[in-house]
Amino acid sequence: MSDKGEFESLYFYGMSINNTYLWVIFALGFPGNLVCLTTLVKMKSTSAPMLYMGLLAIVDNLSICQKLLYHQLSYRKVEMGPAACKTLNFFTLVFATYANWLIVFMAAERSEAIINYFRTKSTRRRILVHSILLGITVLAIYLHLFWMFTDVDGIHCGIYQRYVPFYVGVWYWICASVYNLAPCFLLVIIDVLMSYRFRKISAVIADGCQNHCGHRVTGSQRSLGQETSAMVLAVAVAFVVMTLPRCVYIILESHWSVETTTLSHAQKHLINQITFVLSDARHAVNFYLYFFTGKIFRSSVICALAWKRKPDNAALMLTTVTPCTGKGSDL
Repeated sequence: MSDKGEFESLYFYGMSINNTYLWVIFALGFPGNLVCLTTLVKMKSTSAPMLYMGLLAIVDNLSICQKLLYHQLSYRKVEMGPAACKTLNFFTLVFATYANWLIVFMAAERSEAIINYFRTKSTRRRILVHSILLGITVLAIYLHLFWMFTDVDGIHCGIYQRYVPFYVGVWYWICASVYNLAPCFLLVIIDVLMSYRFRKISAVIADGCQNHCGHRVTGSQRSLGQETSAMVLAVAVAFVVMTLPRCVYIILESHWSVETTTLSHAQKHLINQITFVLSDARHAVNFYLYFFTGKIFRSSVICALAWKRKPDNAALMLTTVTPCTGKGSDL
């Protein structure tokens, strides 16, 4: 096959991925996040990780819908105008960035709980304050997009010419750091810490938890703490695995110069689309990670969907939560 033929083939694959992958993410992620939220509401849990999970499910769905809306408007060549371009770019970045940092906050809370053998309790007030402050910070970081973005030809969005030097030289790296690089870097550190401490505390609990856990934490609470920590750890590790390729691409992209319509251009385009798929798919996988790593959560999902009417006895032995009707602990 000639270089021209390979270019057309690779570029076609890249465009096909770009035009379809968000629909796949929507089909898997939107109902999954809804089931997750419904399950958490029915569990009536006030624990810190469960509250973070519920908020994350809401923001993930907002991010999926926002990205799909923006893509479809562009794909169908709908005239958006300056106001729509500003608003769509703003909320696309806000929702995705907020979701990424919620995972960091959730993992940090679980890491603190593991270090303190589940004796540390994060109150709802504390979580609410942290979530609001995070939201205000993210909104403030992206607020200037209302001055930078406009429509180029009535259909496509772009930035004003006078802001191009700032966008290319400064904002590109600020946005990349806030959106992907910093959360990924922090979660690598937290993942290593959580994994080490999780193995250690599991050994301590298996040994009877005589010298570490104290009297304020019951066995059922420790079991629930272990399970929720395993669920959060799975989400944090998945985030790193799915985001790291995008981070590497962002760092290398500015040094990877290619000529238009060349084979290298098609290869770069295809790699760009693949890293986008992995990065965006993180909004769709959390429910499935919870389901397969959390026995209590899985039992609660089954109850929430009315697949069986009574809670699993084994799950009840592990926790103070009655999956179908009970109230969760505050771990």
